[in-house]
Amino acid sequence: ATNRSPSIWDVFSHTKGAVAGGDTGDVADDVIHRWRDDIALMSELGLKHYRFSLSWSRMMSWDGHSMVPNEPGIAWYSDFLDGLLEAGITAHVTLYHWDLPQALHEHRGGWHTPDNERILTEFEAYATLAFERLGSRVATWFTFNEPWTFTVSGYSAGNHAPGCVPAQAGRGPCAGGDVTPYVV
Repeated sequence: ATNRSPSIWDVFSHTKGAVAGGDTGDVADDVIHRWRDDIALMSELGLKHYRFSLSWSRMMSWDGHSMVPNEPGIAWYSDFLDGLLEAGITAHVTLYHWDLPQALHEHRGGWHTPDNERILTEFEAYATLAFERLGSRVATWFTFNEPWTFTVSGYSAGNHAPGCVPAQAGRGPCAGGDVTPYVV
C-alpha cells in the first residue's frame, strides 16, 4: 500500500546468520495497517505526545539515478499525522532510524564512503521533502536516532545493517573497510 522500497535492514535481516533466530522484522508492530487502532489506543491511554520515525524507504524511492518522492508513502504519513492531530496527540518525528534505502547503500556508498557528499545530498533532499510535506503537523524534528549505534554497529562492528567491517573483502559499498565511517 505504501510502496516502501527495501532498506539496508531488509537485506541484512534476510542474510542467513545475521540476526538471532532468523527474525526479519518484516511485519513488526504493523502500524501500516493498524494505525487507526493504534491511535485509538493511544487516545484511550491519554497519551498527548508520540515519537516515531519516518522510513526514508517509504518516503522516497530510487528511480535509477536518485531518490524521488514516493507519493503513496507520503500519503500514508500524511494520513497518520492527521489522525494523531485529530486525537489531540502531538507528533515528534525522527528522520533517520537506521533504515537507509538499500539503493543508496548500493549506488551512493551509504554512510560508508570517503565521498559522502553524495549521500549527504540525498539526505538533504529527503529532509527537505519531509519538512515541506509533513512539517506543519510535526512539533519536533530529530535528525538521527542514536548515530553512534548505526555508525559503529553497522559500519565497523558489522553486527547491524548493513554489516560492514574494516578491511572487508569483496566488492560493493562495504569493501575496503573505510575506517572513518563516522563523518556524517
